Amino acid sequence: MRSLLIGNCGRLPGGITLLPDAVLDDGWLDVAAIDTRGGVAGWAQLFGEVVLQGVGVRSQLPAKIGRIDHARAREVHVEVSGGEYVQVDGDVIGQVTELSARVEPGALVVRVATA
Repeated sequence: MRSLLIGNCGRLPGGITLLPDAVLDDGWLDVAAIDTRGGVAGWAQLFGEVVLQGVGVRSQLPAKIGRIDHARAREVHVEVSGGEYVQVDGDVIGQVTELSARVEPGALVVRVATA
């Protein structure tokens, strides 16, 4: 695995969809394990998969050289021997050997103006 993405919002700026099942207020974390075997070819295949899932198509080919595996959970705990760098909203916050993430449904109240 090259990267592990944990979130509850699936769409990135520019319209890129990495977590197609993510819903902001459903009480679930969406997890994507991203792997790119094969160097540039793996990244190219992965890019194609991201574009396709953005329009609702998911590739189920077993022998992919770049892939995204999706899962959903209420809590995620990851341990990495030797440590890895972690980002929050694109900013590197340091190197960790252990990481936990959880969602609290209804913890954030958002008010919007009505017409």
